[in-house]
Amino acid sequence: ANKESVTAADGWAMTDALNYRGGPVGSLSWNPADLVSGYGFAYNAGNLYHSLEYEAYEVLQSCNFPEAALETERMGVASFQALAMGGGRTIKQTDTDNKITNLGSAWFNSTTYYGWFYRMEARLYQEAALSSLLGSVGKAAYEGPGVGGSSSLASSLPLPLAWSGSTDYSNSYYAPQSEAGLWNAIGLASVFGGPGRVGELIEKALSQANWSDVKQALSEDDRISSDPWAAAGKAYPWEAGCGGSMPGMKSSTECTVMMGQKRIAEVAQFYLDQNITYEGKLTRVLWLQVASAAALGEGDLPATLWLARKASDLEWEAVGNLLPTSTSVYFFPGTAFYGVLATRLAKAVQQRNEPVSMASLDMLQQQAVDALDKCLAPAGRPKLSLCLLARARLGNVPMPASYKSPLVARSNTELYLALLSNYNGGSEDGRVAKEFCSEAYEEANVASKSSSTNVGPTPAAQVSPLSR
Repeated sequence: ANKESVTAADGWAMTDALNYRGGPVGSLSWNPADLVSGYGFAYNAGNLYHSLEYEAYEVLQSCNFPEAALETERMGVASFQALAMGGGRTIKQTDTDNKITNLGSAWFNSTTYYGWFYRMEARLYQEAALSSLLGSVGKAAYEGPGVGGSSSLASSLPLPLAWSGSTDYSNSYYAPQSEAGLWNAIGLASVFGGPGRVGELIEKALSQANWSDVKQALSEDDRISSDPWAAAGKAYPWEAGCGGSMPGMKSSTECTVMMGQKRIAEVAQFYLDQNITYEGKLTRVLWLQVASAAALGEGDLPATLWLARKASDLEWEAVGNLLPTSTSVYFFPGTAFYGVLATRLAKAVQQRNEPVSMASLDMLQQQAVDALDKCLAPAGRPKLSLCLLARARLGNVPMPASYKSPLVARSNTELYLALLSNYNGGSEDGRVAKEFCSEAYEEANVASKSSSTNVGPTPAAQVSPLSR
């Protein structure tokens, strides 16, 4: 439906209809809140770019990264057009005091456009970064910008948007989350980016882990006595030198992550102060995800797990605050983040086969199941591809007798078939998915042709370990 909506808007913009309103590139003044401003890129913008944003999210689930990137690029061009139409191509200053007279209004009027752009860019980064975290997906994994990559993420650092007033939509509702989402994505990509980077981080964390602390992090909610949110109040290097070689100078990646965490915390508090509870909690989830990733980057496995667990718990808790006015597509869910992380760690623990770490395997698998079941629940993201893939890889896991899944039990075959439906339904009959998610596609294709028992709570006697 979103693709049809975009196509319809584009078709209308290319007709002579706009000539009656000044033409597709007419001379009417820039008025972003108007349905018709006289500019073809802005015609019916609220419908067109809202649909484009959701279309980009949909095609990511089919592993069509090229299409999502093109749609994000289109949104970036439209954002620049909005800024330019408002006078943002040049900076005009007064003769007396050199104050800028037009750039400020241009920046304000393009807020909604840049909000769309930031959110689309964020989801593109997030999908790739979490593919890297899960592993064995294909070249969709984020191996470009970041610690081990070849290009800079600095060009994508989000400039602040207007958090008050209204343009095409309410600035106070959408602009803050747009900044937070992109800062989160950049933070995750900064830690996970680069060929083999995630594998190296996990190997390091497992090698130096204190498994008593790991078990405690998996079993207790008060391993860290203070609220992790308190860390958001620390000093952050907005004004410090970054990336140099002097002793004690923080790396560019560290600075980026810390600056992002500061801004995400400000966004969450902004929402919570206005009693916008659902978005406030989900923004805290974004903060916890990056904090968990940063802990993994430092080799602190207990903190990695504990922070990710908190993100998952808070995501599920926020379901009770969901309102009709809430954002239906936010960013990568906390349940998905922890489920993917725990699945990858469980596989690594199993491969090492060390008695001291194997003692935590059951807990890792059980918590992965719990998080992924919530991700795929009707109140979560029931068609999220990475959750389908991770849950299928776990197979049948023995769960406590008290466990109640929010899902109807599905077999591995059914999970893989659902994943193939995503891949084949939106990316030219799977052609693009076969290229960008080649490993996951082949895995699902082979597994879907075999029979398997239901995935769900099973007695210990029927346990089958990770399928991979």
